[in-house]
Amino acid sequence: MSVSVDSRAVLGKNVELGEGVTIAPFAVIEDNATIGAGTIVGAHSYIGSHTTIGENCRIFNGASIGTIAQDLKYRDEDAFLVVGDRTQFREFCTINKGTAANNGLTKIGSDSAFLAYCHVGHDCEVGDHFVASNNLALAGHVIVGDHVTCGGFVSVHQFTQIGDHAFLGANTFVTMDVVPFALVGSDGDGAFIAMMNKVGLERRGFSADDLSMIKKMYKVLFRQGLALAEATSLLAVEYSDNQIVSKVLAFIEGSKRGLTRMKK
Repeated sequence: MSVSVDSRAVLGKNVELGEGVTIAPFAVIEDNATIGAGTIVGAHSYIGSHTTIGENCRIFNGASIGTIAQDLKYRDEDAFLVVGDRTQFREFCTINKGTAANNGLTKIGSDSAFLAYCHVGHDCEVGDHFVASNNLALAGHVIVGDHVTCGGFVSVHQFTQIGDHAFLGANTFVTMDVVPFALVGSDGDGAFIAMMNKVGLERRGFSADDLSMIKKMYKVLFRQGLALAEATSLLAVEYSDNQIVSKVLAFIEGSKRGLTRMKK
């Protein structure tokens, strides 16, 4: 399958195009970008220098992928964006490259979908199977796990971490770390964990025993009035061989912003 590049597209120096790549009219691809096999780049879209796009991705009209950081500390240092396979960016998404604070790298995984007007800030690391509804805003240095879903108009504060299999409801502003498996909502008091992401976990094959374990774990963490250190110690002793508990405890140990909590 041959490469198809419209004559009205603009390609910089040392651009690498995989087999079957399609570049639509008025797309701009800057120097040293790499586009994987089967990827489609839409009209009037922009791909910045030192951006690597995986195979069979889709970049829709007007998306800007691999722009420089919106960070006043950025000083034109080398910066990069790496995107996995089969990920799509709908109209007018903006995805920033990294800065020296993270070795210049922003990274987005495979099999993800960013709907219209989503923004991913500099130095973010987003896992696989991420789904973001319209107008998501990830500030700089956000880390997102695998199989995370965000409703429309979700905003995430810089340096926040979102655990695997979490679901962030529409219009949620997250300022503290979200443990794996959580369903997060918001009200006038801010974001809170409503419960585990039961529907999403069932769809991904988690068993009834797994869901029961998560429910017990959340009760210890958030419902028994224990200090966090006391709750994690209790879980580590009682469920030392459980992989689900181990995942959450490892996440908590690495948390730097503190945890989003359940409402009392």
